[in-house]
Amino acid sequence: MPPPPPPGATLNEDAAVLRPMQPDSTWTYEAESSRRPAKWRIQVSQSALNEGVSETARTSDGGVSYHPLAYRHGDVVQYDGCELFGGMTTCDEWAELRSPVQVGDQIELVDVDEYSAAFGTRGIPSRLEYVVYRRVVGEELVSLPELGSVRAVRVDTVLRQRITEVAGQGQQWLVDATASAWYAPGIGIVRRHFDVATSRFGSGWTEDQRLMSWHVANPTSATTNPR
Repeated sequence: MPPPPPPGATLNEDAAVLRPMQPDSTWTYEAESSRRPAKWRIQVSQSALNEGVSETARTSDGGVSYHPLAYRHGDVVQYDGCELFGGMTTCDEWAELRSPVQVGDQIELVDVDEYSAAFGTRGIPSRLEYVVYRRVVGEELVSLPELGSVRAVRVDTVLRQRITEVAGQGQQWLVDATASAWYAPGIGIVRRHFDVATSRFGSGWTEDQRLMSWHVANPTSATTNPR
C-alpha cells in the first residue's frame, strides 16, 4: 500500500475537478442511520442559477433541501445561507473546497461565544460557545455498493460546542460532531458520514450515505464516464 501524502501535499490543483457543477446532473445515494430502522435513498440534482447551480436533495420519504453552489476564485462555495449538521448551526457562506486542494488545509467556518436569554427547551439563560472548521484529511479508497472502489479526497467538517447554563443548577453539556465527505475527481461526493456525540442526552447518532449511481451532464475532460 502506498504511503499517505505528507502534510501540505497537493491532491488536486483545481477544486472544481472534485465538485462538478452542471445543470441536469444527478447523484443517487443509499443512506442508513442509527436513528432509523431502514435504509433510504437520496436523489441529488443540480439546476442553473445566475451564479453557479442550485443543488436539491430529495429523500425517498419526501424530505427536500437545497443550497446554491458556485466557483469563486478557484474555490467551491456554498452561499446565501447554509446549514451545518442538519441545522445545528448555520453560516452565511462557506468554502466547501479550496484550490489547490492540499492535505491539512484548514479553514474556520464559525466561531461563536454568545449569551442566550432562554436557550433550548428548558428556557434557562445560557452561554453558548462553539466552533466549526473544515479540514482536508487526505486521499482514501472508498468502497461503493454498486460502483466498486474509488479513490477520493476526504474532507472533515468538525463542530465543537459547549452550552453552560448561567442560572438554575448551572448544568453544562458538550456536543462533538464530525461530518466527513469524500470527493472523487469528475464525479463529486461519493460518500458522506456523520458522527454526532452529545453529553446532554447520553448518546449520539451516526449516518452514512454512499453513491449508487450518477450522471454529470456535459462532462469536462476531467470527468469520468457516468454510471
